[in-house]
Amino acid sequence: TLADTSADAQRHRIRWWSALALLRSISSSPAAAVATLRTRAGHDLGDAEAVEDEGRRAILDLDDESTDSLDVAPGAADDDASPHTRRLLELARDAEALTGKHDRKLTRLTQLIDKLLADGFAPIVFCRFIPTVAYVADHLRKKLKDAAVAAVDGSLPPEDREARVAELGASARRVLVCTDCLSEGINLQDHMSAVVHYDLAWNPTRHEQREGRVDRYGQAKETVRTLTLYGRNNPVDGIVLEVLLRKHAAIQKQTGVTVPIPGDTELVGRAIMQGLILRKVETGAQLSLGEAAPGFLAAVAPIQHEVNLAWEAAAEREKKNRTLFAHHQLQK
Repeated sequence: TLADTSADAQRHRIRWWSALALLRSISSSPAAAVATLRTRAGHDLGDAEAVEDEGRRAILDLDDESTDSLDVAPGAADDDASPHTRRLLELARDAEALTGKHDRKLTRLTQLIDKLLADGFAPIVFCRFIPTVAYVADHLRKKLKDAAVAAVDGSLPPEDREARVAELGASARRVLVCTDCLSEGINLQDHMSAVVHYDLAWNPTRHEQREGRVDRYGQAKETVRTLTLYGRNNPVDGIVLEVLLRKHAAIQKQTGVTVPIPGDTELVGRAIMQGLILRKVETGAQLSLGEAAPGFLAAVAPIQHEVNLAWEAAAEREKKNRTLFAHHQLQK
């Protein structure tokens, strides 16, 4: 029946966004992966439009009003009795086994933070999800015995966030681990002097917002150091870098215009998912971003071209809008 078809379509949309949420969580940390795998998606099948909007904003970092609710690890499970959910719980146990000593991303971060502290910087580490913040901060406290490590996420009221940052600022050697709840609204230039993107944002403007909290008027350091962490053999990170972050940087360099993600935001999700599937089927090779793997680039090329066209069209529209509404100095 028509009603059944509609319900199936809505369920398909929920699983689509849940799959993307799971990819984001796994790329972030074992802790975020476990939280997502063990949490129900919690969507209302009767409101397909709400599912679309929530999924798009949460997964693609598109909330332009508030970041407070976006750092909660999303859910991926269906009802508790479904085979799908039972399989996810098995995967959660596998993810839990990767915690700590088997986490190369966390090991590399520790090395980078140690070097930044030795060079006289006070780094802020931006993570995507609350479980990742707790996971990273706990690890750094154990490894960096002579440095103060503070954690801030969207579960804290705004005034408590500011107080925690100010308290951290009293320590000579300090590290702040946070979610994007600190990418807007709180100036960090008085206490922090380096930015580490532990998780790649799926919206390039988020990287600018993070860095802008530190690299701004009032910063005592002549140079603010920024580092971006990505997985050499992580296909999701590779696609985000190639399709989103590097294209965004190239457009900004060529035109001087900062352009948001193209309006058809589902295109970005398809680029990530399709690129991941194509790479699995067509290449089978490990991703190398140091020297771009030809097989990977070939697999991603079709959908990347589609995203590029949409982004270039958006850049052209933005340039025309700026020209149309530009204010020119009155001639006497």
